[in-house]
Amino acid sequence: MAGIKWTTKETELLLDQYTRCSKAELTAMFPKRSWDAIKLRAARFGLRFYHEDHRFSKSDLSVLLEDTPLAYYWMGFLTADGHFYEKRVKLHLAKKDRSHLQKYAKFVSCELAKRRLAVSIQDRIVVPLLRTKYHLTSRKTYEPPISGWIFGNKELDEALKANLYLAYMIGFIDGDGSITYQTGRKDCSLRIKCHMSWWHFLQYFSDWISMRLGVNSNKVKTVMQKQGKYAQLAFTRRSILRYLKIKTKELDLPVLERKWSRIDETSISRQERIHHE
Repeated sequence: MAGIKWTTKETELLLDQYTRCSKAELTAMFPKRSWDAIKLRAARFGLRFYHEDHRFSKSDLSVLLEDTPLAYYWMGFLTADGHFYEKRVKLHLAKKDRSHLQKYAKFVSCELAKRRLAVSIQDRIVVPLLRTKYHLTSRKTYEPPISGWIFGNKELDEALKANLYLAYMIGFIDGDGSITYQTGRKDCSLRIKCHMSWWHFLQYFSDWISMRLGVNSNKVKTVMQKQGKYAQLAFTRRSILRYLKIKTKELDLPVLERKWSRIDETSISRQERIHHE
């Protein structure tokens, strides 16, 4: 295939995966391209290949299988921002969130090399178990996990399941969500935007938390962008944001402070004040 122009689809795949994958995985993704051709194309975009020195043999992914809020938080984060292959889990974050990557590395017993922005761990036993437990595939962008799957687990009590689900979704928000101030106000807006295939996943969360707090559920909206259709869930109701912020503390979750610090969990709206009176 030498000399044949790279397609837009190939280039987008390369930009997304080059810094996250091994040589073997990259050559498998582009079977008709030589390794030299792949490296040359990546170099044109300023991409750097992370060799074996960012993979850790002493890591322990089994902690992610535990039924604890901390494990579920990180699995929610990985569901949003991580990559799951048959035997490998990868997480690559921006430079501004390297400290968060360090927390994850510590949780799975990894030593994050200096200036590295990626953690890639192979485990032929644990990774398949994680994929099965959390209903994850290597195509999770287009094949989201089953909505609220945890509530079908008869081995856990209802209170624990609720906390685990919240921890998982808070992790997911840290990965794929944003928390910003509303225009001209001190109130916040929490938004989660995903590929359109995640519509039901987001709507389930909206329905669940709204029912739990006794408020009307927010509907997931379709957002049109150049890249295609996206599903977007937005929360502006103070009671929901306050509840989520309180849960981050109650469950002792290592959340991204640059997001959650914007929410004032002590603030009560005028409507809530009137309702309580």
